[in-house]
Amino acid sequence: MAGKAGDPVRAAASGTVAYAGKGIRAYGNLLIIKHGNDYLTAYAHNQTLLVKEGQTVQAGQQIATVGHTGSNRDMLHFELRRQGQAIDPLSALPAQ
Repeated sequence: MAGKAGDPVRAAASGTVAYAGKGIRAYGNLLIIKHGNDYLTAYAHNQTLLVKEGQTVQAGQQIATVGHTGSNRDMLHFELRRQGQAIDPLSALPAQ
């Protein structure tokens, strides 16, 4: 997803921060939020992380700012995973 450095990154759903750091070089500053037993969301290339591991976050809460750590341009890499497998985030949205 394109974005500008400093733009807010918000949690897609409520959950608990399972990982906050830069231990996976290709993803730069990475946040992983656990949503129940089946789902995780990942937010990569953040400029600033605003939450810590173990912290509970609410849907829509600002959790980071867009950056380019681990990337050559400002961006947010977002993933939704169900039972460890990446899935299309659009499939998890309610019907309109």
